[in-house]
Amino acid sequence: MALLSSERAVSELILSSVCLCASAFDGLRCELAIDSCDSASCQNNATCIDTSPGWECKCPPG
Repeated sequence: MALLSSERAVSELILSSVCLCASAFDGLRCELAIDSCDSASCQNNATCIDTSPGWECKCPPG
C-alpha cells in the first residue's frame, strides 16, 4: 500500500494494513489535508490562516 502523508502503517492480519496519519492528514492513504480553519472562529472580519498544526486569525489593518 502506498502511503502519502502517513507516520506509519500498521498491519492488520496478513492481507491488509491501516495508515496512521500525521495530525494534519486524513483518509485511507492519508491523502486528505485537514483544513484547521474549518473549526476556527475568527472574529471582527479577521481571516483564518491554516498553519501546521492549528490555525491563526489575521486581523485587517487598522
